[in-house]
Amino acid sequence: MGPVIYCIKDEVTKKDFIKAMNEISTGTCIKFIPRRPHDKDYVFAKIGNQCSSKVGRTGGPQVLATSKELYIRNYLKKVTFFKSGFVNEP
Repeated sequence: MGPVIYCIKDEVTKKDFIKAMNEISTGTCIKFIPRRPHDKDYVFAKIGNQCSSKVGRTGGPQVLATSKELYIRNYLKKVTFFKSGFVNEP
């Protein structure tokens, strides 16, 4: 698995998304790099009306949306794990 390429839309959330990614990188082999102009597949993180994210890599920009009500670092870590292909245990 290569690095998770990301783009963060909302400046207000950028600091917390980066903190969450750093915490994940510290305890795992998952690495994150900012999107470059030639990157076609990437996670597009933003504040939305609801929380949503598909699991794993699907190609192209993949939206990772969090609502303002659930905007906390632990939630961001959880959905970032989902974007990396991990799922909750039953």
